[in-house]
Amino acid sequence: MASGYLISGQEQASALPSPLRAISEFYAGFNTGNIDAIAENWMQVNEAIIVSPVGRILSGWENIRAAYEWLFSRQANIKAEFSDYSLLVDEDLFYAVGTERLNISNGEDSLVTSATITRMYKRRHDHWKQIHLHSSIPKAEELQAFQSAMIRLGSRTL
Repeated sequence: MASGYLISGQEQASALPSPLRAISEFYAGFNTGNIDAIAENWMQVNEAIIVSPVGRILSGWENIRAAYEWLFSRQANIKAEFSDYSLLVDEDLFYAVGTERLNISNGEDSLVTSATITRMYKRRHDHWKQIHLHSSIPKAEELQAFQSAMIRLGSRTL
């Protein structure tokens, strides 16, 4: 299933089909720096994995949570939206592959970049929970700019 919805977390999630609602809820939490909403969206298990645009792998919910907490504690404004995606939905698993546009600013510098994203969700107790995120920035100059921005923010994990 392909879709034309732009997902930023500002849409009315209750009007969306449940897979898109889960993704919208993630972006609502991410774009407001709400760690509780992020925790609600992720499956809190050791098998949860993030592969960051710079190739780092975070495994286990505790490491993933720590990375989001670190990101939300920075003196930067980071917003993201998801578009141009396709969904494959099965009974207890779905994945979405698309483009995430990131806008990072710290008052002095700003960066807009696009990443290719794959998000996987598993159904648990009638709720979709994220279990996997893989992100890559295909354009070399944008990847380098993203890496530089993360270094300026003090990243050791993303």
